[in-house]
Amino acid sequence: MLRRQSLSENDCRYAMSHGEFGDDVISSRRYVAIILTQGWCPDWAWMKGWLDREAGREKGEHPDIDVYELEYNKTPYFDEFRGFKERTFKNFQIPYVRFYIDGQLSSDSNQLGADAFYARFREGQRSG
Repeated sequence: MLRRQSLSENDCRYAMSHGEFGDDVISSRRYVAIILTQGWCPDWAWMKGWLDREAGREKGEHPDIDVYELEYNKTPYFDEFRGFKERTFKNFQIPYVRFYIDGQLSSDSNQLGADAFYARFREGQRSG
């Protein structure tokens, strides 16, 4: 099941200070995805659509995943966070997705569909 939640300002400020999100986020479940985006992005609207459909559904073939989201253009620290994302994570596109398995970054990506999203965790299981 996908469990979706928003990143808090404290979560984001921690990441900006430490170069990575805190263990309470990246280790909240065995499988975690963090989506950093801007609300106006059409790719995000498409991705959000399938996330809305998948959230809370019991899916026997897919693992339980915590999904944290941030539409950072809607925050008072927009410029600061965008600069952090681009400098630290070296990613200039949106949506930007970071995948964690057992609290470790396993991969990252930009916009992707549900099958490719779930595959990131299956691939990480085999290689980890």
